[in-house]
Amino acid sequence: MNNCKPKNNIINFKLGLRLKIISIIALFIIVMAGSLIIFFSYQQKELLVADTEKWGISLVLNLAYDSEYGVLVKDKLILDHLLESLLQEKDVICVRIFDLPGERIADFIQKGKCDQKCFPRFTMDDKNWLRQKDYVSRINSERLQIAVPVKTYQEPQTTAGFIWEEEANHKPAKSQIIGYIKLEISLQERLEALNHTRNLSILIISLISIVFGFILSEFLESALLGPIMIFVHGAKVIAQGDYEQKITIKSNDEIGQLAEVFNDMTREVNKSHREIVHKVEELEMANKELKDTQEQLVQAGKLSALGQLAAGISHELKNPLGGILGYAQFIMEKAEKKGVDNLTQNDMKAIVSYVRNILDAATRCASIIKSLLKFSRKSSMETEQQEILDIQEVLEETFVFTRHQLEINQIELAKNFTPDLPPVIGVKQQLQQVFVNMIVNAQQAMKAGGRLTIVTFTECAQGDHLTSWLIVRFIDTGCGIDPQNINKIFDPFFTTKPVGEGTGLGLSVSYGIIKDHLGEILVQSETGKGTTFSVWLPVAGEQKIAALEAADGGG
Repeated sequence: MNNCKPKNNIINFKLGLRLKIISIIALFIIVMAGSLIIFFSYQQKELLVADTEKWGISLVLNLAYDSEYGVLVKDKLILDHLLESLLQEKDVICVRIFDLPGERIADFIQKGKCDQKCFPRFTMDDKNWLRQKDYVSRINSERLQIAVPVKTYQEPQTTAGFIWEEEANHKPAKSQIIGYIKLEISLQERLEALNHTRNLSILIISLISIVFGFILSEFLESALLGPIMIFVHGAKVIAQGDYEQKITIKSNDEIGQLAEVFNDMTREVNKSHREIVHKVEELEMANKELKDTQEQLVQAGKLSALGQLAAGISHELKNPLGGILGYAQFIMEKAEKKGVDNLTQNDMKAIVSYVRNILDAATRCASIIKSLLKFSRKSSMETEQQEILDIQEVLEETFVFTRHQLEINQIELAKNFTPDLPPVIGVKQQLQQVFVNMIVNAQQAMKAGGRLTIVTFTECAQGDHLTSWLIVRFIDTGCGIDPQNINKIFDPFFTTKPVGEGTGLGLSVSYGIIKDHLGEILVQSETGKGTTFSVWLPVAGEQKIAALEAADGGG
């Protein structure tokens, strides 16, 4: 069992996930805390402005009460003395006192704080507002402006001796506006302090968030990432083929349950793997038996074809053997009649001619026997070396076995070969076997004689991609094939021939051979008129030819 620990790629994965967790947690905390800080900062700003406004109103109302006499008599000295008390109030920018028409009587300006933004005069809008309210306040940028009226109060008149004198003493004094005071307060320092506090809070919370994220990530690493890495390592070990791998996590939570399920899954995978291996071994054995059976069927088809062509083969051997026998007898007769020592020059020339004819006949017999042995031996696409073949040469050699068979059955053989056909790659003996089967089937379909035409040509067909094909077509004038049997002719052991004339393997074996050559066999037939078999073979490409020639050269 493989117990090695994952290294570089696993560590990178862990660090990546850890950083993601830290980033997500920290970002969440920062966003939430930032939102709260912004919300509370806004609330604090509102409270700060409200408190400042309340303080400013109180300040200016007291000032209006104290300046009643100075405004009434328009005494600037009295008013300036009152305004000097505002020097201690650093937030006060300026204060101006106006009479009832709106002319300035006195003012106070804090050095370095008042600029052109300070109010220059008292407007009619201010007067209209102050007739309805005790004060008017406005916020302009970082400044708070407050305006209040200056009022004088008259006591209610009483009449001694009348019954309503006591009631008159309880009446409120009447007020009359005699002037106005405008106060401007700076909010800048208070807002800057508030912003500084807010920024400091954000910084502190961000640092706390990062630290908390690291602490939480360490906890998650031990509680979650550690087990995840164990699962990742276990899965990789299993992927490498060690189906005995188990996950050991001592935990009663969901992680522990997941480990148990993982181990159960591993046991089932191991069990299934063993069953698959066993099935594969069985399939390999069955495939081997199938291939052996297929080779036996191919060989049986060859032997069956040789049996059917025995008369033709014997005829091909009979003629040269007869010639050899005749010329040998001529030589023997001359030698016995005259004696070896009495042979003339003309006799020697005749004997040399006879011997040459004997050699030619013997060479033809040897060629026929050699072709017969090649045809009859076992071969397959896997075990036999493939060759670059001229299909017309293969056909001509096949006619050696079949010519006499066609002649004695009064079948005319017509050859319509296209010259300079491109080569194909295949096993010569197997293709010969296919052609023999085609010719024998045609001969058996023409009981009363007929015509067998063999045509060769090339054609391009458009499929998944453009392919060049070499086509060998066998056209007979026989009885044809019954339409109900046309789809069965390539089935093993299917035959319509009488007992002794066929095994039902010829076309089935031929179909398998052409499929091994990446080709196709097509059939067209019409009852009473004849049948056409078309053998399609892929034309050998230049790259395949070069590779095969290089392999032959290397061998």
